Amino acid sequence: LKSVLFAEIEQAEDILIALKAKNKSDYNWCIDNLKLHFCLSKDILLINKLALLFSSLKIHSATPLLVSKLFDRILLKNGGTIIYALDGLKKSSFKKVLEMLKNEDLSYEMKEMLKLLKY
Repeated sequence: LKSVLFAEIEQAEDILIALKAKNKSDYNWCIDNLKLHFCLSKDILLINKLALLFSSLKIHSATPLLVSKLFDRILLKNGGTIIYALDGLKKSSFKKVLEMLKNEDLSYEMKEMLKLLKY
């Protein structure tokens, strides 16, 4: 499953990079729509895919969206991938918020990812 997930992300990343080179306006429109789907989705697999895509493309404007999803009750036990995705993004403004996660009932994976990010 992980190899399929990463293959899909790499394929989407290649498409978006090509689109950015061809038409920056269309690229921005696609990224904005992906952010919207990320915010509205309750599908953990889709949320994780989009988080990893934002990270691989260095979409720093998605950082607040990823951080806010971590406090969604659905993801308190399934947010390890989102924390992992934050590693490549600018998150210094969210240090206190990420430290607050320690007070939540988190999964082992999320606790370990927070440790890796030094939170």
